[in-house]
Amino acid sequence: MATDLYKGMDQQYDVARKRAAKQEGANLQAQRDALARRAAQLGGGPSGAFIKTEQLAANDSAERLGQANEGIDAAQQAERRRIDEVVQGQEFAKGEREGSQNFSAAQAALGRAYGTSERLGSQDFGAGQAALQRAYGTQERIAGQDYGTQERLGTQEFGAGQAELQRRYGTSERVAGQEYGTGAREA
Repeated sequence: MATDLYKGMDQQYDVARKRAAKQEGANLQAQRDALARRAAQLGGGPSGAFIKTEQLAANDSAERLGQANEGIDAAQQAERRRIDEVVQGQEFAKGEREGSQNFSAAQAALGRAYGTSERLGSQDFGAGQAALQRAYGTQERIAGQDYGTQERLGTQEFGAGQAELQRRYGTSERVAGQEYGTGAREA
């Protein structure tokens, strides 16, 4: 992303450098033309002083162009730093957003997992309670049936014992009555 921004920015500063070079070339040419007119007015050919003055003008022009390029380079570097800061800020914001989203997603997943485990735990507890209740009901029913059977058997045994006692008592009473009756007749 920053590379694309740098490419466009570099093109703008290259245009500024070319414009500065073109302007300085025009300025130097204007100075040379002025020097040539002055030399023509004074008469004579190119003298050493004329050549020296032309060299000084060329040096001044090169120095001005160097300074212009330094200013353009400084502006370009400042713009690169600004772009870097913007990109870093965007990347930081993106990282923060993604981190926040990941944290929220993890929290939601934990919440769902907790809810699921709580629901399953509750279901298991309910199923366990129901199984215990069924087992208790079954044991209570069996115990009730056993008690009823034992009570019935006990009642039957008691009744049979009573009947046996009644029969024995009846037999002994009859025998005793017969003996009594026999003894009373004999006496």
